[in-house]
Amino acid sequence: MGAWIEEMYRLYPWPEDPSRDEGKRRYYEALNKFKVAVKHEWMNKLINSKKHLKIIELCSGTGIGGIALSKILIENGKSVELKMLDARREALEKALDFSLKELGFKAQIQVVDILKPDYLEGKYDIVLMYGFSSSHFNPWEMIKILSSIQEIIVEDGILLMEEGDRIQGVFLRGYQQILPEYSENKTVLTIHKDYNALKGEFYRIIFDLKSGERSEMKVYFWGLAELMSMVWIFFKDVDFIPYQDGNYRGIIIAYKPRGKLTHLDFSQTPKVLYKEH
Repeated sequence: MGAWIEEMYRLYPWPEDPSRDEGKRRYYEALNKFKVAVKHEWMNKLINSKKHLKIIELCSGTGIGGIALSKILIENGKSVELKMLDARREALEKALDFSLKELGFKAQIQVVDILKPDYLEGKYDIVLMYGFSSSHFNPWEMIKILSSIQEIIVEDGILLMEEGDRIQGVFLRGYQQILPEYSENKTVLTIHKDYNALKGEFYRIIFDLKSGERSEMKVYFWGLAELMSMVWIFFKDVDFIPYQDGNYRGIIIAYKPRGKLTHLDFSQTPKVLYKEH
């Protein structure tokens, strides 16, 4: 996963750099979102039961989500241990500096492909995926990820996933063959290339209008219902904390792993995925 995702983020205008205005804005928004999330009954119960909380953030990027959550928990009187995992070393190095600035200590980091269970060590109170990361993974891959997550989470632990309903955007607004996308310092076109029905993946070309460089991205358009129902297979209860923006976005919160299916149950690739699309 590492090579294509690193190339994609090099060209794609995702506002993740906390030293730039858009990145700072995302961080301040994350702080406000987690101020609400920690009031959820499951989070409140977990926070009140422990003085020290261990957090691991998957697909962390520059750590905006994990650092924001940790800061809110510290403000609530808790000591925090934070580990951040991503396939991109450059993003994690920015996360190190940012965690020191915001939390007063450097978080742990690990360069890893989360589709490979190399990170399955230790137990964590909270597993976080922040930044709408599920679009990088098709359902076959998401099952592997969720099965691995439940192996590193404590019995009363919580999974937090920032997600939105992409079905609304695709079906109500229409799929765009060519779409201009931009941030404060970059403008690109993303262009439809192909679709894989067996994996449900759309493939798009990213074309940088300034440099002329191009890269490929793969996208799975998750709906909230299908993603939450998949999470429910691995956790005893699931809830949703909506953002007040009218766009069907928010934080999926899952409570207490079932612990019945492990990553080993999904280690063999199903026959259908060997077929040509």
